[in-house]
Amino acid sequence: MQDIASILTSLCLVCTKNHYNTSWVAYIVQRLCSLLDTTKTKLNLLNCIADTFKDTVLDMYEYSNTDERDLELDHLITAQSEFMKEILPRAFCSIQSKETAI
Repeated sequence: MQDIASILTSLCLVCTKNHYNTSWVAYIVQRLCSLLDTTKTKLNLLNCIADTFKDTVLDMYEYSNTDERDLELDHLITAQSEFMKEILPRAFCSIQSKETAI
């Protein structure tokens, strides 16, 4: 899961740096979740993505030069924010549709 989370985090960062929409990365996550068997596994993937963003921010802060660090951190935090804006409504809609079915 960690490798997939790392790739997805990198894709989000590339999208943000190049001013692309992160909705297709959110779509990839949605498709991956549909292939996973259990809710626990799906949550594990989402938690791994969140942890990878956190670890990347910390690594960038610690190991980057101060000149480029601010811009890189801005890109990374923006990437995380845009990804969350895409993924949270999708997750919320799926929860709502399950509640109305009950």
